[in-house]
Amino acid sequence: MITLKTYNGQTDANFFIQCKGNNSGRPLVDPIPNSFAVYTDVPYAFDIIQGLFISKKFVHDIIGSCVPFIRKTDLLNIIEPQLKKSHNLKELEAINLVDQHIENTLKKVEILKKLKISLAKKS
Repeated sequence: MITLKTYNGQTDANFFIQCKGNNSGRPLVDPIPNSFAVYTDVPYAFDIIQGLFISKKFVHDIIGSCVPFIRKTDLLNIIEPQLKKSHNLKELEAINLVDQHIENTLKKVEILKKLKISLAKKS
């Protein structure tokens, strides 16, 4: 169903989950040094875990006083039951569309900032 392994530099996983820091539990497309590699055959697993992260399901399991982190077993205890449930695919696709819209909007903001800078340089 799902396997988590500590990231070791290989990028053949389906996706990654941040394991240290205040954003522990955040799913990632690209790996970072402090992450777990996720191997799964569940479709929309990334979106389901992203929903868990957004709804702050991992916050209570983050421990550590200096460097916050989440244990692999705690992460699996939260994720596995959610992956076994049936999910509304339209809602998961809607989450993807919202993410794409946010990404496009941020790109537009960056372009507008560059335009503002170039206009300020001309005057």
